[in-house]
Amino acid sequence: MIQPMIKAVRNNNLSDMMMYEDIMINLDDIMLSHKRDLELTGRIQEAFKERQNTLEFKRRDTIESLVVELAALNI
Repeated sequence: MIQPMIKAVRNNNLSDMMMYEDIMINLDDIMLSHKRDLELTGRIQEAFKERQNTLEFKRRDTIESLVVELAALNI
């Protein structure tokens, strides 16, 4: 009795697993968890892009300030 259940789980055979109620997975929970993970990944990527944009802006601002100072010194 237990061997077919183990075999179904090992092979990730959902149709065989459906025959055994006690090992059924809750697809709704899995989908919600996956959705949360995707949303978190998206937020992390957006924050990373924003950080890159901020660093680029600061770099350009520093370069611009240096150019203005050099121009003021007639160099």
